[in-house]
Amino acid sequence: MKKLLTSAVLFLLICNTGKTQQFTPKKGSEGYYKITTQLKHRTGSEKNTATWYFKVLEVAKDSMVLNCTLLNYDGEAGGRLFNTAQPDKSRTNNTRDLEVLALLNRPFLYHYKFEKMNEQPGIRSIFNERIKDWQLDKNVAGNMKGNERSYLVNELYWIVPSLPVTPDKLPDSWLSTDSLSVFTVLDRDASSLQYGLAREEKEHKMKITGRLSLDLSTGMIRSATIENHIGDDVHFERSFNRVTASEAGASPLSEDAKAAIAKMSDFSEALKNEDGYDSLKLEKYFAQYDPLMGNITFYKIAKAGMLQGSNMNDKYSRYNEILTRIEDAALAAYPHHLHNKLQEVKSISVDSAYNTIRYLSRMKKSYGDWVQYTFAQEFLHQRPIEELQRAWRKQGVPEKKIDKLTKDVINGRRIADPLMEKLANDEDTLIRNEVYPMYLWVQAMKHSSSKDSLLRIAHELENMNGSKRYSNHHRYALLVYRQLLASGHTKEAGMLLSRQITAMEKNRLDSLDADRFTEQNMLAYACKLKSDELAATDKKQAMAYLSKAAMYSPKNVKERAHSSFYDRVLLESKESYRADFAEALIAQGNSKEAMKVLSEQLNADPSIFEDLKASFSKNFPQLDFYNFFHNYIIKSWKTAPDFTLKSPDAKTTYKLADYRGKWLLLDFWGTWCPPCREEMPKINAFAQKIKGRNDLAFLSIACRDQPETVISYLAAHNYDMPASMSDNQVQKKYEVPGYPAKFLISPSGTVFNIPFGKDWEKAVEQFTGLQEKSREAKVQTHKD
Repeated sequence: MKKLLTSAVLFLLICNTGKTQQFTPKKGSEGYYKITTQLKHRTGSEKNTATWYFKVLEVAKDSMVLNCTLLNYDGEAGGRLFNTAQPDKSRTNNTRDLEVLALLNRPFLYHYKFEKMNEQPGIRSIFNERIKDWQLDKNVAGNMKGNERSYLVNELYWIVPSLPVTPDKLPDSWLSTDSLSVFTVLDRDASSLQYGLAREEKEHKMKITGRLSLDLSTGMIRSATIENHIGDDVHFERSFNRVTASEAGASPLSEDAKAAIAKMSDFSEALKNEDGYDSLKLEKYFAQYDPLMGNITFYKIAKAGMLQGSNMNDKYSRYNEILTRIEDAALAAYPHHLHNKLQEVKSISVDSAYNTIRYLSRMKKSYGDWVQYTFAQEFLHQRPIEELQRAWRKQGVPEKKIDKLTKDVINGRRIADPLMEKLANDEDTLIRNEVYPMYLWVQAMKHSSSKDSLLRIAHELENMNGSKRYSNHHRYALLVYRQLLASGHTKEAGMLLSRQITAMEKNRLDSLDADRFTEQNMLAYACKLKSDELAATDKKQAMAYLSKAAMYSPKNVKERAHSSFYDRVLLESKESYRADFAEALIAQGNSKEAMKVLSEQLNADPSIFEDLKASFSKNFPQLDFYNFFHNYIIKSWKTAPDFTLKSPDAKTTYKLADYRGKWLLLDFWGTWCPPCREEMPKINAFAQKIKGRNDLAFLSIACRDQPETVISYLAAHNYDMPASMSDNQVQKKYEVPGYPAKFLISPSGTVFNIPFGKDWEKAVEQFTGLQEKSREAKVQTHKD
């Protein structure tokens, strides 16, 4: 969009310029200008106002030299502000902001040509200096160098206009050299000239109109407004207004402040090494700039982010301390910081926690995550403090840290109940509805001796079935079910459980429900509870529900659902019930079906490989597990999508077909990914270990990365491994769920996604090291 507008305005500039200019600005003319540019399009709008000082130093037939200084800049794009007049709003959001920061309050000579863009050594010198001093990355440096020639071309075309004849001989209207622009005199006197512009380019669906007021004593405009409409989608408007020196003002940002802002940006390498933030560089940066910038909010937010992303030993204490010094409103755009601040302030008072929650709740998902993942655990297992302290000491936690943890737990418990009451009765429905099912569960624990209270709570939770108004109510219904059982109300508990199962089975059929896999995992647990409930009275039905529990257990990475981890913490449930079902099948003498169930579980969790192998050998001693694994399990995997990829230096081509007949481990990663970088030493060691093996190969695939960045990163750490660059399609074909991700391709061309968090190296070793019985016997005989 910006390129389209820039091209359109430059096209206008070139077409309007005549071969000879009879009236131009006078040498020595000067002025302060506020130039406001506004862009509106279907997807949003952008607006900025730049304040400039211009002075004409030399005037020739087709050119002039000006002294230019950018004094201030105030921009807004995508809801983000950048205002150099207000230090608290001067954090850079894009490379354009960096260019502004570089030029700010730095006078330079500008060589202006009437008919074309010109080299600008003054801008180039400033940009090169800033690129070096601020250690800007190569992409940003390239953009800045590419933009230097186009700076101020459009602005100066209007501020220092040229007329075809002197004002006294100017007709009431005239045409541009291409005859598409019509200029019309609107008013004139001895000191000024007002004229309008109209241009239409039907081929580009473009209409341009303008009104200008020219000061004849200086040859520079007093004011101007130019509008450009491109079809129905784009409206571009630029206004020019001459102001006094006092009205113009100058940015208060010092050279040191600008350096601090630039170096903290994502576009600078000044504080980083190949693995991310460099702790020593950060310490030096904080020592240098904290006295200057330490009270500025955006600096504190940036510092919090840098601390969080660093490897400093005391980063957490420093991070938490700085969060408490930032107003909640300022953190509204940073939900992860707001979430972490809430964890820090909720031990102070109910009101301090509530104030932070009010801002966090503006981001529904972030607030929901805090309630369901963190706050809910405040009410789980109120272990005695002494027991917790013993556990911490056993883990090697320092006494100073134990004192703080103890204080946090005591304060947390003191505040949790009144905070829950406040949230459950809040007038904001979003705040209230998120926490209300959990509130009912807490009330059930408090009134466990009252059957009427428990049944009323169970009834309220049942009425939430089928509604998305309340969050995670099935989790709390299952917890209340257990409370009913513990209180001896077996019949009522069974009815509540049956209704939850019915509701969740209905929900899992909705493919548009973002929470369906989370609920499906809870459904597996609910079915296991139902199986346990019926075990003594109806073994057939109990087995049917256990079968459902196995069926609903997650089969792959997607179905595992991240949020299910927290449900398991609260419910004390398991990720899968296939092993339970398989054990029950074996007890019934149905070992063959049990092996199928365990095979499905292996695809979801490779850590059960040895258990599956042992169970198979026990139940089928006459058969070879190798054949079962290759002919049944591996064949159940999907066919690996084809790929052809290049190495970062483009000298080597990697094709899937080249690995046919051997195992291949793919590692999807990126230099931008901290977990990927963290495990890279292990990856490199693995690549070295298997080098030369004929049955197993390895290939890393760098995604969302640049070849030169990957080459530099691997070289800096002396990593030696087969590496390729993604073609931006391979990760889509393999449905990569996140980074890093491991996929093991079998010799027959089927693929297995090793779930994140599982021991991928052990899984590769077990899968690829499996041998046929006859071969094992030969190997053992040779050893003997």
